[in-house]
Order: sequence, then C-alpha cells, then structure tokens
Amino acid sequence: MSCPTEWKLAVYADGELEAEERRPLESHLVGCQTCRELVVALREEGDLLRDVLHEREVASVFSARPTRAHGFALGLLPAVAAFIAATSLFTWIFESSASSLEWFSPLRLRGAVQMSFDFIFMLRDQAPGLLELALAMAALASVSALLTYVVTALSRRWLGTTTLLLAGLLLAATPDPSAAHFGVHEHDNVRVAKGEVHEGTVVAIQGENVDIDGVVTGDVFALAHRVTIRGQVQGNVFVGAQDIEVSGEISGSLHAIGSRVYVEGKIDHNAYVLGENFDLAQDAMVQSDVWMRVDGGVVEGRVGRDVYAAGRWLEIRGEIDRSLWVRDMRVSVMPAARIGGDINAAQEDDETIELSPDAVLGGELHTERIAYEYGSSFARFSEGSFYLFLGLRLAAAFLAGMLLHFAAPWIFGGRLETAVEFFRNMGVGLIALIAIPLALGLVFITLVGIPIALLGGCGYLAALYCSGLLTAALVGTSILEPSSRDTQAFGLPLLLGLFLVMLGTSLPFVGGPMSAVVGLTGMGLLVDRTRRAWRNLRGAAA
Repeated sequence: MSCPTEWKLAVYADGELEAEERRPLESHLVGCQTCRELVVALREEGDLLRDVLHEREVASVFSARPTRAHGFALGLLPAVAAFIAATSLFTWIFESSASSLEWFSPLRLRGAVQMSFDFIFMLRDQAPGLLELALAMAALASVSALLTYVVTALSRRWLGTTTLLLAGLLLAATPDPSAAHFGVHEHDNVRVAKGEVHEGTVVAIQGENVDIDGVVTGDVFALAHRVTIRGQVQGNVFVGAQDIEVSGEISGSLHAIGSRVYVEGKIDHNAYVLGENFDLAQDAMVQSDVWMRVDGGVVEGRVGRDVYAAGRWLEIRGEIDRSLWVRDMRVSVMPAARIGGDINAAQEDDETIELSPDAVLGGELHTERIAYEYGSSFARFSEGSFYLFLGLRLAAAFLAGMLLHFAAPWIFGGRLETAVEFFRNMGVGLIALIAIPLALGLVFITLVGIPIALLGGCGYLAALYCSGLLTAALVGTSILEPSSRDTQAFGLPLLLGLFLVMLGTSLPFVGGPMSAVVGLTGMGLLVDRTRRAWRNLRGAAA
C-alpha cells in the first residue's frame, strides 16, 4: 500500500475516518514510520489549535501511547562518553602544556581582554559599515518586536482592526522624546567639558577617547580605547575600554571591562570589574561592594562593605569595612590594611594568604581547600545533607513542572524515537544555548534594546531550568504511561523522571557530562515545541 495523502491522514488524526478505511490505514501505519510521525504531529497541532480557539478544555497533548524516549536511551551513553573524552582531552592538553597555553585558558585573563578589545576595534575600524548595520538591525528588531508584541496582544484582547490601524498611525507619527539625549556618537572623540552639563544619557561606541570632565545627569555607555571620568555621572556607568580611569564621582555603580581599570574617585554604589588589572587608589571610595575578576588587583582606598575577588593575585593596603571573600588568588594583606570583618578564602594548593601582623583584622581568617574532584568517590551518598538538598531540589522541580504542565501542557509533547533524532535535537539545543546569549548581547549594546535584553536574559535562564523539566518528563512518561491527559495523572511520571535525572546527574564522574546532555536535550525539545506552537498560532491567526 502506498502512503495515503496528508488530507486522509489528517481526517484519521481527527477521528473522522470511516471504519472500512481506517483499518487498512492503521495496518499501513504499523510499518511506515513517516506516516506515524505525521499523524502524531497532526494530532498535536489539532489539539493545540483547539486550545488556542478555546474549543476544548486545556489538556495534555500526550497521545494514547507514552512519549517515546528510545532515541534518548540509545544516544545517552555515546553522548556522555563523548563529553568525558573531550573533557579529558582538554584537561590533558592544559596540564601537559600549562605554560605555553596559559594565555588560552579561560581561567586566566592575561592578554585575553586586550585581545578581545583589539578584535572589536579592528572590526569597528576596518568594517564600520558592518558594525553599524548589525547595531541598526538589532535596534530595529528589538524595538519592532516589542511594539509588535504589545500592540498585537492588546488588539487581539481588547481592540479591533480599525483601532489597531489607528494606533499604528499614531505610533508612527509620535516623535521620539529621547532623541535629544540618546544616540551613537560617531565622531572620533566624545567629551563633556568641564562646567558643561549633559542632560540625559551619553552613548559612545564609535570614538577613540571618551572624556567626561563635566556633569552627566544620566547613565554612560561607552566602548572606546580610553575612557576617563574626571567629572560627575549622576547615574550608572557601563564601559568597555582598554584603559579606564575614574577620578571623579559616579552616583550609581561602575560596570567596567578593561585591560586596566584605575579608580581614585568616589563610587556611591558598587563596582563590578572584569579585566587584567584593577587599582583602587588611596583616596578612592566605593561605598558599597567591590566585585572583581582580574589577573591582579590592588585595594589602597576604602570599601564601604565587602570585597569579592577572584583571579591570580590581590594586595590589600586600604580599608574594607566588612569582609573579604577571595577565590583562587594569592592574597597579601599589607601592614596598613584594615579589614572590619573576616577573610574567607577558597584556595588551591599553590595559593597562599599572607597576613601581616601589623594589619588590623576585625574577624577571623577562614580558609577552604578547593578540591576539583571529578567524581572520585561516592562519599556524598553517605551524607544526610545530600539527600536533604536532593529532596528540596526534587520538590521544587516537581512543583515547577506541574505548574508548567497546567499552564502549557503542549510543551511536554516532544518525542525522540531514534538516535538520529536525539543527536539532531542536541545540536539544536547547542545552537540555541550559544546563539541566544549572543543575540541578547547584540540587542543590549543598542541601548534601546536594554529592557528587551534584560527580559530576554531572564527568559533564557527560565528556559535553561525548564529544559531539565522537559528531559525529565520525556524519561518519566516513557517508563510510566500517564493514565489520562490530566495534569494530575502527569504528576507521577514527572516525579519518576525528575528522580532519575537528578540521581544520574549526581553520580560521580559521569554526573557533569550527563547534566550537559540533559540540558542540551531539554533545550532542543523546548525549541522544537516553541517552533510548533508559533507555527500553529500563526496558522490560527491567519
């Protein structure tokens, strides 16, 4: 029997095919995987369409058969083995050639920041049109996506077509009140002179130097070779530059990425620094916390609360009103230093804490040995705390999964019946895992897309969490078939899947690779279900 037409399969999927035609078609489906998959897809799309049109009570899109995870089961061991092999290979390369490959290590920042800025500035100088086109497209996409979503959602819920058209005309005719203050400075240098007041936000991503000697009443966003702030910024500073110097005052927080970050002024809130060298000068003041990930750092000024540091080395010569928290750093607390609280250090073998007897320490020195054990023992399974935290994680994930199924049952309808489907799904998950943060970063630097990027970042984190739920549901429903389509019947298979996934990812040695496989699988399933839902919503709207 040749494959029936898609129309006939659609009629069968809707349960409207006559009995004399249904029996031979079902016999054909037994031996034809392509037609079976098409029937399953048609049923899922029909159920989702009825949900959208409110023609039936919201229910799970599980078909009579359980969700199959044969492909996941077949591909799990090869995928975990591949992750272990890749990890072992890179670990051996770094350990055997540590000195020659130190610059390549993501844990060391020496040269990495400089190389990144060289590439960015090369792209900006040699291909300015490409960079401007990317920024313009990202800005246009971010704004249009937000406006389209808001206007469409409101129009479908409360408005009609005529009102929608009027709203679009009014939106197009409304002037942009922020045009006087927002925008990209395209000349070589950006300067707010001494005595000058710049109302609003300063955005400079095309200049060589950014000098702020006057007053900026808003935020500062800058990407340049050198950024100098001698005046006052009455907002937050987001800056990426090879050389960053702050000798003025920042009323908000400093967010800096640079080869050299030098602060001798005043920061009213926090300082977040990622770079090669960070120097908080003697007369400098950070009223809240300092967070740094640097190759080397010096604190000579005063920090109003805590210092959190990671990198290679750190010298404390000034005052920290509360505690110092360090990880993987060689720390020297000099005689003139004063720390009001504790020193909490998590170190490896070759890291040391040098505490001068003349230094003032209000609390105690707490050290913790960092043990990078790649699952060498099952000791954790003999500790009660392991089962306590496992139970808490299981309960939280179960509650989240049940709520997600109640709100969007269609999202759990993924199937991986073959190993090919499993690895293809993992590939999609890997692409989404990398591409989404890159897209959000591009939207973020357009300024107008910052709210969208922040919301997208929250959504991305939620998607990462939900990816584990989807994989657990795939495993659980393949072992224990739900008795019905209700959310209540979905609970026991979900609980079983969550327990098996959490137990597997907690195993020594294979736990880390298995977590990666679970995450990529779930992300791929989430992308597939979202794509199907979007296609069906567009079809329903049309």
